[in-house]
Amino acid sequence: MPDYNAQHFKDKHEVRLFPISKKGETEQRATASLLSMVMAVSEFGRAFIKDAGGPSGYIQCFTEIPFPSNKKMDNKTPRPDGAIRVVKANGEEKWKALLEVKTGDNSIDQTQFDVYQDIARSEGYRALLTISHQAVPLDRLPPVKVNKKIKTVKFIHYSWDRLLSMARIFAEKEGIHDEDQEYMLREWIRYISDEKAGIIEPAKLSQHWGAVLSAIKDKSHVNKVQMKDVVEHWAEFLRKVALNLSSELGVRVEPKLSNEERKDYNKRISNLLSHVIDKSELVGDLKIKRTAGDLSLRVDLKTKQVNFGVMLDAPNEGTQWSRLSYISKQLKKVKKIPKDTKVFVEWERKRDPTCRYAEKVRTSWKCLLDDEDGEKISKVTMPKRFRVEWNTSLRKKRLEVLKGIGEDLRKFYSEIVEYLEAYKPKPAKLSKEKTPSEEQQSKPNTTAKQKEAALAAPTDQA
Repeated sequence: MPDYNAQHFKDKHEVRLFPISKKGETEQRATASLLSMVMAVSEFGRAFIKDAGGPSGYIQCFTEIPFPSNKKMDNKTPRPDGAIRVVKANGEEKWKALLEVKTGDNSIDQTQFDVYQDIARSEGYRALLTISHQAVPLDRLPPVKVNKKIKTVKFIHYSWDRLLSMARIFAEKEGIHDEDQEYMLREWIRYISDEKAGIIEPAKLSQHWGAVLSAIKDKSHVNKVQMKDVVEHWAEFLRKVALNLSSELGVRVEPKLSNEERKDYNKRISNLLSHVIDKSELVGDLKIKRTAGDLSLRVDLKTKQVNFGVMLDAPNEGTQWSRLSYISKQLKKVKKIPKDTKVFVEWERKRDPTCRYAEKVRTSWKCLLDDEDGEKISKVTMPKRFRVEWNTSLRKKRLEVLKGIGEDLRKFYSEIVEYLEAYKPKPAKLSKEKTPSEEQQSKPNTTAKQKEAALAAPTDQA
């Protein structure tokens, strides 16, 4: 008989609540599994319904409900992927919504959506929810044309990445009160995050990545269409990284966007494209709640170097020395500073920053008092900002490039960023009234000789 020890049991043999099959029906399995979690896991279900605009109550879920044939679909029977009802204890309906779901790299279909929004309006549905790999815009509307004349139906789009992030936050941070429900939610997370399930489209490099790198290296003309495709894939990568980091940390993480970029996705792509054409850099900043500063990423396509950084404002009070000691004290909290991590200091009256290795700054902030030419920096020149940076190289294998950036990002955050705290000035203190005994103690002691000298001293009187 074989020895059934731990080495014998492989992950592929482990029982799963949601088995993964290479066969079809990915959308049906994905929809059924999601709606099962909405019904079975109380905290997750209530949060999902509330986010979709629904009320509290008993939740009922259905898949592929048939509706009368429609001309827009060549007289085929419309079958939305899912439906949700919220009812009272007596069965009276309070709210209902339709779901249209796409998996992998499939996008929401305009023709199907047009039919489903007509059905939602005519059948009294209060919401039409779409789920796909496509990013969620600021207004959260589906990534297709919506009939704005329909006022009775709420249209909301979800990405699988956002739903996965929501589930992870409940499982890892907020907690599920029932052990069986927690097990089910963790199994669902395991299921939809598995690439073999075909539900979530992993971040990918553009197919033009190699051509763009070669053109930049040879200083030849870069095809703008190819470069735009590279930028679009980079923006999608940043979105996925932010959602994954958010689910791990349990706090809001999102790409830093201007108000204009939030309203117009094309403006976001245009800005990224302009920067990469001018500087040959892919850039992006992540806003992470409760951190000392935004986490920045810079991918230099010429040198194939990746730069991670975080900017901290210097204290706005105290002497130059006390302000410099702030960054030294912050770095002393770091357990192990990654090799070649550097600290840059921006000064109020100097154009060029001072740069020193972080390990040296942790030992003593005094190394920052000399500028790059070896001259002492004047004591009246105050630091404005500190920037902590760490550089790595792009992975050589194409399939490992984005994976490597993601892993290095987590390393920089876990080994540097999470230890840094924004400066907080000490609160002002009220002066205390002294008691008679304290006043007496505070008076200087007068010796006998001092008294004699005081009596002998001339007065102002004539």
